[in-house]
Amino acid sequence: MPRTKKVLNSSSLRSSASGSVLNVDHKDRSVIIGRRLDAENSAIGYLGKVCEQSSGTSLLDYSVWLDLAFPHVIGIFGTRGSGKSFDLGAIIEFLSGSPDITSGDIPSTSSIVFDIQNQFWTLGLQPDPELAEDSLHLETLEKWGLKPGYIEDLKLWLPSGNESTLDTSEFSLSPDQLTSEDWLGLLEIETYSPMGQAMLTLLDSYPNLEPRGLADRAIPGADLVSFQESSIDGLRWRLESLAETHVIGDQGVNIDELLVRGRVSVLLLRDVPDSLKSLIVGVIARLVSQRMGAFHQSRRIARRQRLPQESTSLPTRVSLVIDEAHVVVPANGTTPASAPIVDYVKRGRDAGLSLIFATQRPSAVETSLMSQVDLTLTHSLGFEADLNAAIQRMPTRTSFQYESGGTTLSNLAEVARSISPGQAIIADAASARAFVVQIRPRVTAHGGNAPDF
Repeated sequence: MPRTKKVLNSSSLRSSASGSVLNVDHKDRSVIIGRRLDAENSAIGYLGKVCEQSSGTSLLDYSVWLDLAFPHVIGIFGTRGSGKSFDLGAIIEFLSGSPDITSGDIPSTSSIVFDIQNQFWTLGLQPDPELAEDSLHLETLEKWGLKPGYIEDLKLWLPSGNESTLDTSEFSLSPDQLTSEDWLGLLEIETYSPMGQAMLTLLDSYPNLEPRGLADRAIPGADLVSFQESSIDGLRWRLESLAETHVIGDQGVNIDELLVRGRVSVLLLRDVPDSLKSLIVGVIARLVSQRMGAFHQSRRIARRQRLPQESTSLPTRVSLVIDEAHVVVPANGTTPASAPIVDYVKRGRDAGLSLIFATQRPSAVETSLMSQVDLTLTHSLGFEADLNAAIQRMPTRTSFQYESGGTTLSNLAEVARSISPGQAIIADAASARAFVVQIRPRVTAHGGNAPDF
């Protein structure tokens, strides 16, 4: 793997645990996360630098490289401004195959970013030296020995009915891409309520109608003759309100347009209601899971039967990226995204699917999703419940102490409170303990507030 420029000369943090238990390559002054050091495939992406001292041989300033060969479920936790969205951008950069920050045989990958705050459109831009914030960014890149860059195949998508000054393509969901559970969840209707049964009756009779067409048929008599007028009126009003959003239309998103090798698709969802955010995430996760599952199954069959492989533009890996995950996959209650996302991550290894999600409220994220995480990056967190949730989901040893400036930090919760923006505690299932890392600067322009370096 390539050697990186020396950046860190000292750290106030010293761990009582040895660094030798990590996946360390002393020759290249590197630490690998996400897989064992002796794994056959060497595809890795440059994430940052170890920024702690430790007992025995110090790993301070060793480069930290993330495995890109196998699917992962990565959780990133931190308060606003701590650097979690910055982490997402840094990871997306090397998922796109940027050569200066990757090494090895990188699998062909498509990334789909559910951009809750509309800040990842800048992945297609280099830092601008004429902007004050980018001028500092460029100085930091030089300090780290990195060149500014941009993602060439970046495509921005905007839900139908929304407007943007950016160069975007419009998308919508078609009725045949939705399940009955999607409709009921979106309309916030219980399945066995009179309104829920009326909706299911309409869907049985008109499975391919968009909300406006269904609203026009939500009238007393005919298909709904057995329902009270109050239930029918309530259903019609909800469908009429949904029709005003224009997100569900005749033409559904073509999932293959999102699954182009090397492409990063950013879905700009800031101005969409939370219920529709969840629907969009859930439907696309389900379509990706189905498409990639069938694709890999056909490849396995062809290989076993010595048949020629199908010529395709599909990638071998897909990464879904979700910012503010607690909004779309909450711990309390269910949304149209809850079941599809959990199913997506459970099928990950079989279908080449990765998920990277960030949240400032790890305690508020669906527990079935949190239980699938194999790597976490934890920044500073304010609430005890969120600190506990983040540490409980760290898939490695966490019971050791740190010292910082002569003060003993008896647990990782105290460490998380003490680290600076841009620093994170990394824990992964392939390493024998957690450790602290300084995330590298992004090579692309950053749409949010950059953490300190």
